[in-house]
Amino acid sequence: MWILLLLWTLPAQALVSDEINRACQKEPAVYRACLSNLENQYAVGYRAFDLFAWLAGKSGASIPLKTGVGPRVETGVALDLALDGPGYFRLSRGRLVRSAAFRLRGGRLCTSEGGRLLGYAPNSPQLQEIGVPQNAIYLQIDSRGNLSWTDPDGDGRPQEGGRLAVGLVAHPEWLRQAGAELTPNNASGPVLACTARVLSGQLELSNGSALEQQKTCAALFAYAGLAGSQATPKPGPARRDLLRVIAQHDARCAASMANLKHQSDPGFRASDVLVRDQRGFRLRVNQGTLRETKDPYNLAIEGEGYFVLEGGLLTRSGNFSMDRDGQLVSQDGLALMGTDGRVRIRADMSNIEVKADGTIMGTALNGDGRAEQAGALMLGRVSDPGWLERVGPHLRVTPESGPVRLQTPGKDGCGVVAQGYLENSNLSAIEQMKTLSALRNYARLLGMPLSDDYQP
Repeated sequence: MWILLLLWTLPAQALVSDEINRACQKEPAVYRACLSNLENQYAVGYRAFDLFAWLAGKSGASIPLKTGVGPRVETGVALDLALDGPGYFRLSRGRLVRSAAFRLRGGRLCTSEGGRLLGYAPNSPQLQEIGVPQNAIYLQIDSRGNLSWTDPDGDGRPQEGGRLAVGLVAHPEWLRQAGAELTPNNASGPVLACTARVLSGQLELSNGSALEQQKTCAALFAYAGLAGSQATPKPGPARRDLLRVIAQHDARCAASMANLKHQSDPGFRASDVLVRDQRGFRLRVNQGTLRETKDPYNLAIEGEGYFVLEGGLLTRSGNFSMDRDGQLVSQDGLALMGTDGRVRIRADMSNIEVKADGTIMGTALNGDGRAEQAGALMLGRVSDPGWLERVGPHLRVTPESGPVRLQTPGKDGCGVVAQGYLENSNLSAIEQMKTLSALRNYARLLGMPLSDDYQP
């Protein structure tokens, strides 16, 4: 690991923040707060400990939480929620959260820590867990927090799902942390209902400051004995804790670099390095731009859905070709599936046209010149495509993504097929620059230059 190879050679004065380091030595709570801030500097909705206020003697013996707003990022995922203005989403067990990538689990909208989103059912004043059918699709949340969804077996009209509950407390700096979730107590005051503008498709990150993170990082390296040319790593929890945090950051760096490595691959779905579970990072699901190739066997999807390959795999990479048996296959030889099994073009057909609804037309060489149908494509959709799992250039379903539903292109919100086009990776050039900038800032935080592998 390139970070660890350099830690023992860093000059002590570049990493040591004496004030916080001495506090870590004397107060275990300060060490835990420093570690929590560093470990969660990219965490969605995390409220950082205000170490500067505590060191300045403004908060008494306890360390308060920072109450400012963290930076927001757009994801385009309907269940990624943030708030514009003061307040918190209300959760089960009396907890609160500022922002979260909610997921549908067992008919409930849940945070990664398992907190269930609370709200009000249609025409009911009672605060309760928001229920959504497990097979619901097209979940949408408007700026007032009103939830709607569509039953795939119904008439296609949106169903009212209730309104999300938002609350606030008089002293949010004294909320008690439980990961990104927060627990009210006597010091914070009780939760009061309020209204706030809900931002769907956005996430708010940690509200810790860059300067404080730099001091925190420096203090923890010194505390763990990992700073300076004469540093002697200390055994025990401090060193293990710090190495765990470094490993987490390395995983984000590796995922970011994989994104950059595959940015030119057609249909590539980039990892969202802000949202992670035990399986890994969530995939970004936004649409990539389309580029025209004029190749009749290059196909792209405008909108939602995936091409279905043999073996149940899904893909947005539509650079297909025809094999010697007349089958349309992916670059690694997997057959494209249609309504009648593998898509196969007869040897006597020419002028192949794939229409927006997936219908494949062709002209028989020995016929009367009129086009006839040669097959039809179906697109696959899942409830939560962000949790599909990569298998080489393709994707497969997981319990978190939900099973595949086959749909006709252009119907019931499904995307349409564009012949003669390929979809680019959904990692934009601007996002690439931001990723590289974040990697450089991370290296500067540790006082080291970037490896050549991390240069553009």
